Amino acid sequence: MKMKRAIFCVALIPCLLLTAHTAIAQQAGDDKQFEVGGQVTGIKLGHLDYTVTLPDRVIPITQFGLGYLGIGGRVGYNLNRFLSIEAEGNFFPKTNFSEVELSRKAQFFAGLKAGVRKESVGIFVKARPGIMYFSSIPSHRVCDISPVTGDFTCVEEKQTNFAFGLGGVVEYYPTPRAIIRFDLGDTIVLFKQLGPTQLANASIFTPADTTHSFQFSIGFGMRF
Repeated sequence: MKMKRAIFCVALIPCLLLTAHTAIAQQAGDDKQFEVGGQVTGIKLGHLDYTVTLPDRVIPITQFGLGYLGIGGRVGYNLNRFLSIEAEGNFFPKTNFSEVELSRKAQFFAGLKAGVRKESVGIFVKARPGIMYFSSIPSHRVCDISPVTGDFTCVEEKQTNFAFGLGGVVEYYPTPRAIIRFDLGDTIVLFKQLGPTQLANASIFTPADTTHSFQFSIGFGMRF
């Protein structure tokens, strides 16, 4: 009998938690808990410094520091009117505003959004850990000679780094289900060390570094 009572109590806990959560959501007037949306996003990458060592001197060089446009998607779950869990992915194709450094980049973040939501507008802060992928880190290449054809080929060094997104969100609700969203924030990227990479008579070295990048996005979403 005691075993059956314990099993019943354990089974009752999730039901009570679900009931409590539903009650909180209803009290907050938030009956539309799921969100999906898409956005256009832009990022101004922070500078990443590296050195080129020649036989007679060492040259410091700065890379990135450029702007990129991309597209992305977002899903979210509203715990109540004030706190949400959300995940976002963005892709930046092989272009940038100055067309100097051409490489693909991608991001994925998941974390919390907290703030105040009224009937027609919401203001939030967000904090989301994630990763950022770079299809190449400028000047770092892995080169090889084909044993069959003798062709000399080089492949750009790729890197996937831990990232963290901090910022603010403003949402406008033209209808009870529609969302127009504006994001501004800092994308922090922790770059890993690369090199030294030998290219001809030069040695290239990029130390581990943490960069800060301004990022914005404008998007549209639906609640249901």
